[in-house]
Amino acid sequence: MTIAVSLLGCGTDPDVPPDNGGTTLPRAPQNVRATTGTGNQVWLDWSSVPGASGYRVYAGTSSGVGPGVTAPVEVPPPDPNFSPLFKHDCPAGTTCYYVVTAVNAAGEGQPSLEVAGRNGGINLSVQISFRGAPITSQLLFPGDTIGLTVGTVSAGQVVEVTASAAGRDYQLTGIPGSTGWSTSLLLEGVPHGPVVLTVTARDVADNISTQSTQYFLDRRPTLTVLEPLDYTVARPSVHVRLVCHDDGPSCAIRVDGLTSGSGEFTPGPEEPLDLVLTAQGGGIDTISIVARDSVGSIATAARIVPFESSQRLTEVAQAPGRILDASADRLLWADSAQIAIQDRASGAQTVIFALEGDTAERGFLTPSGGLFQLQPRPSSSTAALFDWRGTEAMSLGDIRPSTLNVSQPFAVWAVNTQVFRRDLTTGTTTAVANTTGELAVGPNGDVLYGSGAELWRVRNGSPSVLVSDGFAHQDPVTDGTHVVYDRLDLGPSNQHFTVLNDDASESVLAGPSTGAGTYAVTNGWIAYSKLTLNLEQVWVRPPGSGETQASFVGSSSPRIESLSSDGQVYFETFDRRFLAVPPYSPDAIDVSGTEGRGIFIGGQPFVVIGRSLFAAN
Repeated sequence: MTIAVSLLGCGTDPDVPPDNGGTTLPRAPQNVRATTGTGNQVWLDWSSVPGASGYRVYAGTSSGVGPGVTAPVEVPPPDPNFSPLFKHDCPAGTTCYYVVTAVNAAGEGQPSLEVAGRNGGINLSVQISFRGAPITSQLLFPGDTIGLTVGTVSAGQVVEVTASAAGRDYQLTGIPGSTGWSTSLLLEGVPHGPVVLTVTARDVADNISTQSTQYFLDRRPTLTVLEPLDYTVARPSVHVRLVCHDDGPSCAIRVDGLTSGSGEFTPGPEEPLDLVLTAQGGGIDTISIVARDSVGSIATAARIVPFESSQRLTEVAQAPGRILDASADRLLWADSAQIAIQDRASGAQTVIFALEGDTAERGFLTPSGGLFQLQPRPSSSTAALFDWRGTEAMSLGDIRPSTLNVSQPFAVWAVNTQVFRRDLTTGTTTAVANTTGELAVGPNGDVLYGSGAELWRVRNGSPSVLVSDGFAHQDPVTDGTHVVYDRLDLGPSNQHFTVLNDDASESVLAGPSTGAGTYAVTNGWIAYSKLTLNLEQVWVRPPGSGETQASFVGSSSPRIESLSSDGQVYFETFDRRFLAVPPYSPDAIDVSGTEGRGIFIGGQPFVVIGRSLFAAN
């Protein structure tokens, strides 16, 4: 037979690796495709081979063509900006078979897979897709169900279209109202490597056209991250251990996060990768993991990792997930799947809620179990609130997220404008007010809320106006006896004052200032920020009267975090957490970075970070 081959131009191949300079044999051409052309032509195209100085095309009318069997046609390489595209005169009604090799100064490389083409007067257009989206690359995945659609143009009616791939045969079904045909390709179990998809169409005159396309079958890599769990604290290092699973020879793994130890690694198949990442100071970061296999498929994973290098913290307990609250004997924690209570002595876990796609936002241990609030779902302005009391989680409604306030053993929140108070010991819930203002509750059950220029208090079920003086009253807190709030002068100055109300009288603790201060009140102790010699400092007022300066650092708007029943104060400034202890001299203790929160358990200072509870030394 006579073979006529001519060189045309096609688009560039974006996945060509660097030129090997002709020092080694070129690789076998990939993605070889035989496509029905016009007349008696069959068109061949494939991806450019790096370092190739030319190509050889082996063609014949029977299968088994290739080096040593069929005489080749020498073909020069195309312009480097284009991929090779060839046309071959295949006799009408005949199936032609093709193999392509690349050549360079070192010789001729390995042959491509054999593909077939046949022109019987039927023009075929083949399209594969995944979940309705066209697949434009030559890469297929064995776990996917691939849609195959074939368009046909023929002088006679096409009566049958079949396909074959990886030794599996498929009968296509005509698409009503069109000349197209379709089926699904099931590739599960087909091994990693090249595979040829051949489509054959037959019309009423028994004219037959065949078109072949080479693809590469690759199972997507998967990552198993063995360590760390989310919210494991780097002290200041964390051990990362993971395995990439793939059907190819290796995975290139890129690990980024923290400040040292990250990089790119290439472990062997199924070989665990172990490394240590480190960060100094205190904060939180995300370890990002990307695995890329030999054909470019990727898998990703991530871990949220707080880090803390302070020597003043000693870990005393650890939970499987992020700690929401801690007490002397229990931890309330959550991960992506559940909320649970851990017994600190035995380590026993009690799952109290299955999250099912939700995320725990806040949580509090109660005498009988745990109170917890979920994050608002997208497009929702409310958050679900639950109380678990030993047997099941009781829904307390969809609340305004910012209104939940807890002062053991009471909680207060709002559903729309309706305010509810719950006794966490008895499980009794009572509607106490209607307001859109901020809420607070005391350990004696007093409920505070602002309403316009008035500050209200509900005590023993009876509401009364606590303050009415023409100012705005914001962010109240109470220990059941003393009430501290931010008073905002709504005049031209818009000045803020921190005010103490103890029923008998009111006194200004701090101000005027251009912004609201921070404050806390516990068991008669009051901590608050106040401008002192042009610097914001923390001051403490003990039960009775008088005040003492508790911080002496060059503060930058200190935020009071928590206050113990004996006057110890956690506060944050300059991205550090400090602990001030009576008699507050000479300086507060630099405890840690500001990640997590400082709390007091039984009068002792602790810090909760991620899934760890630390004692502060």
